[in-house]
Amino acid sequence: MMKTTCLLLLFLSVSGGSFAQRQTLAVDKVKASETLNADLAKDNRAIQSARITEAMDRHLITAVTTSRKFTVVGRQDLKSIIDEQDLGQSGIVNTETAAQLGEVKGAKYKLVTVVDHFQEETARATFDTGEKLKRRFQLSAQATVYDTSTGEVLDASNIQVEKVDVLGMDAAGTSNRTGGRTDEIMPLLTRELAEKTTARLIDVLFPAKVIDVEDGTLTINRGEGFFAKGDTITLFSPGKTVTDPDTGETLKIKGRSIGTATITSVDPTASQAHVEGTINVGVGAQVKKETGN
Repeated sequence: MMKTTCLLLLFLSVSGGSFAQRQTLAVDKVKASETLNADLAKDNRAIQSARITEAMDRHLITAVTTSRKFTVVGRQDLKSIIDEQDLGQSGIVNTETAAQLGEVKGAKYKLVTVVDHFQEETARATFDTGEKLKRRFQLSAQATVYDTSTGEVLDASNIQVEKVDVLGMDAAGTSNRTGGRTDEIMPLLTRELAEKTTARLIDVLFPAKVIDVEDGTLTINRGEGFFAKGDTITLFSPGKTVTDPDTGETLKIKGRSIGTATITSVDPTASQAHVEGTINVGVGAQVKKETGN
């Protein structure tokens, strides 16, 4: 019994240390914008809005949790966090006190996601095998990341995903499989949007960095789902923060560009890259994936 207790305490100690290093995050319940709700209601598809947001919400919680970057605060804590922020802004509680309360309540950051666009288009298309129905699904959301201790908006991005489905047609130019295929595609669409939203969240709060350098080979703390073999990356010296002497405002300064590299291998949690030319890259250098990769 004592041996079991000791092992349990050791496990809790190790686990506690691990969780303590994670950032705490409040994930707001995914909602649809008023405009999207109105558009779907006009087409008698109001129920589709609820299905999209519910599926997106489940996938988002899963994606954030499995990223192993955050300790997710339960929904019951969100009202307390919002109330705390209101107090901080009203002046009833000073900034330092509000920040301390935020630490106790366990949420350093907050993610708010609003689905603002859904479109489903169907058209006839000609392929080598004949004429078929081509269906295009588009879904997008506005994802906003807040620092709950200051109310600062750290990032506001529009995330978009698209999927195309092709179905055979009957003599009447229709297909009896459209309903079933929609039920199969929508979970895939919402999951991809949730994963891209989580990837953006991680990129904002944990910029990709070089964690090891050896003989011109860089190891980067991003793996599958972020990089692919052959991607070109730009390397920057570590950024820093400075204080504006006139306003006292803290400013974030991006590091200078120091060169490029090419991703040569990708593992689940890390990637390796080969440096182009002779440049001096150290551990901690920030990494940005080139647009179009």
